[in-house]
Amino acid sequence: MNGCKKKALCYKQSRMWWVCGVFWVFMLLLPQVSGAVEPPEFSTAFGLEHSLVGTIVRLADATDLSPFQLIQALLHADIILLGEKHDNPDHHALQTWVLRQVIQAGRRLGVVFEMMTEDQQAVIERYEQQQPQDATLLGKTLSWEVSGWSAWTQYQPLADLAVSRGLPIIAGNLEQELTENIQRFGFLAIPGTRRARLNLNTPMTEDLFTTMQQDVKPMHCQEPSALQLIQMVLVQHARDAVMAEHLTQTLSRPDTDGAVLIAGSWHARTDYSVPMHVRRMAPDARVHSLAFIEVDDHVLDVAGYARGFGAETVPFDFVWFTPRVSNEEVCAKRPTFLEKHAD
Repeated sequence: MNGCKKKALCYKQSRMWWVCGVFWVFMLLLPQVSGAVEPPEFSTAFGLEHSLVGTIVRLADATDLSPFQLIQALLHADIILLGEKHDNPDHHALQTWVLRQVIQAGRRLGVVFEMMTEDQQAVIERYEQQQPQDATLLGKTLSWEVSGWSAWTQYQPLADLAVSRGLPIIAGNLEQELTENIQRFGFLAIPGTRRARLNLNTPMTEDLFTTMQQDVKPMHCQEPSALQLIQMVLVQHARDAVMAEHLTQTLSRPDTDGAVLIAGSWHARTDYSVPMHVRRMAPDARVHSLAFIEVDDHVLDVAGYARGFGAETVPFDFVWFTPRVSNEEVCAKRPTFLEKHAD
């Protein structure tokens, strides 16, 4: 009996070592963050002393994460959404840091930009075919200075990462002519085959349309008319669908293993916007949404930021709190900014 017991004990021990060995081999095969550097210091100062500045939260369980725990979580997503406030340089710097860490861990992501329109894709591809070392001249090639977006120097580091690693840059937004036609004719302005692919043949539910109306209205500086409000919702919904299409199409490219979206934070919200369309187009895709949010001196708890998005809960997977770029009202500072890029 003693020999039998010893054999059983040896068997259990050897099985335990085998299981441990398999576990560690599996862990070694997973993407890891190596040689990572700390995130950049904040360059904006308004609200810098706020208790939430620099805090990263996983909203599913209200857990605070370190920057590197965040990266480890994002590494396993097929699609990563990086939502910004367009005029905050800290948001662009953090987007660049996140993308760099993910790429250095071995991921090959197509980089989809909301700020680039589909009719610019051929120009982007010609630029990439020249095998430049960086994206310094891409902004000029795209006439960025007249686009209405923040300076190209804010977005260039993101494009530099893509160019230097041979990753595709993808224009994710509607071209201006199609946008104007959607305002006039609704989704019928989109060719039938593509309209069906985008699921824009199906009418928006009343709840979704009402919610988007309520959310879009305060993003615009002037009181919109009822017609303008409808037009804004239709364009926003179409933009979300188009960006989702580009993200999901990138998943099947031979030169990528995923995609990242650079866009305004409202496009990254998980209750609707781009993630809703991605869930329909690619139900099995793992999607992680990270929003960079400016702190409000009057809102000290994470849950309180849901109100700013007209939601019951903060509508992202992760949030990273930053100082504000200004204490000035956006409309007072730049009257046309939200009219062009309210998202």
